[in-house]
Amino acid sequence: MIGQLDLGERTKEVIEERFWYDDLFSGAIDRIDFFGEDTAVVTDYKTGRVAQSGAAENYQLRAYAVLVKKAFPKLKSIYVAIIQPLSAGKTIAEYNEEDLARAEQEIVGIVHASSFPNAPRTPSPDACKWCRAKSICPEVRGTHKELEVVSNAVVPRLSNDEILAIDEKAEVVLDFIEEVRKEMKARMMAGQQFAGRSLTEGRKVRSVSDTQSVISALSGIVEQSDVLACTKISVTSLEKAYFKAKGLKGKEAKQQFEDALGWLIETTTGEPSIKRN
Repeated sequence: MIGQLDLGERTKEVIEERFWYDDLFSGAIDRIDFFGEDTAVVTDYKTGRVAQSGAAENYQLRAYAVLVKKAFPKLKSIYVAIIQPLSAGKTIAEYNEEDLARAEQEIVGIVHASSFPNAPRTPSPDACKWCRAKSICPEVRGTHKELEVVSNAVVPRLSNDEILAIDEKAEVVLDFIEEVRKEMKARMMAGQQFAGRSLTEGRKVRSVSDTQSVISALSGIVEQSDVLACTKISVTSLEKAYFKAKGLKGKEAKQQFEDALGWLIETTTGEPSIKRN
């Protein structure tokens, strides 16, 4: 990514450091690369499988750009990037000096507005996902009551907009319920009791740690072919072993594997699931 930006020689890098904007807000930034005194690239890594908003629209990165500009006032151009290897790849946006001034005004304004005693709180899946206050948030509990009101509705009669609105609220409530149950489980494991609740014994899972040793131990008792018939081969692990043995990588390796064993591999597709774009 840095190579694609073609910014010249990198002069400094900062890894996993927290920056502050006075006492208003802070951000722990994954990585900053500097190119001379006037250019920097701020990178945020997202390892989840749910794609985040693009770098240009992402408020977290906008706040990071403001923090980096405040810490290094000589900067005139700050690139912000999100790298999401498991979902959406990478996205990049550039902030020039005018952009940075507008971003500072916007982010500081948001922080000030949120600190007012009567500041409204609007629950949503994105807003509540990582919030550590949702277990005591009256708005989240209010969302739960709103769902109780509509729970008696005849679902097939709801409009698309009504179903979407209910689904948004349901995500917030389910997240809240999950946190409640985690807390209940932790207290019960510590010896506390809840009326009508008890802990079940953890599920025991048996697995063979060494297939070859099993075959050797059963030699003369069970035919090797019968032992192998009991095993389930991971296609991913088989691919890796094949690539290693052949010394291949990339598309050529996948194609050769498909040519050799594709006729023995069954592919099934489950029902589609709903994702939030």
